[in-house]
Amino acid sequence: MSELSLLDHMARTHFPAEPAWQARRALIDLLDDLDHETLRTLRVQRHQAPNAPDAPALEQGTLGALIEDDVHTNPGVTAVEVQQAFPHAHPGNITDVLADFRASRRVRVIHKHLYPWSPAAVSTP
Repeated sequence: MSELSLLDHMARTHFPAEPAWQARRALIDLLDDLDHETLRTLRVQRHQAPNAPDAPALEQGTLGALIEDDVHTNPGVTAVEVQQAFPHAHPGNITDVLADFRASRRVRVIHKHLYPWSPAAVSTP
């Protein structure tokens, strides 16, 4: 689906009572107000259908899907760079995600290890 077709579809879906040009303008104004992470989530949702064979293991738009998108977009990314971009993700899981991607070019993420997580939540022996 082209970006224009996607825009038209979203405009008709979210603003059905408006004429097409006004619906597109309203949608563009709405998208302009979204933050960067939300836009990345929308991009993940657009490119990967939830039941597609190459879809990530997580529901679309989650932290895991964003990490998968980041790893696919930047195949040379390091675990440190991913951790900086996604501070709530568990560091051990990020390492597993990167290793899995490098081995198979597919990413499998276990949801329970991704969110919520914070360094303060880790107990030290």
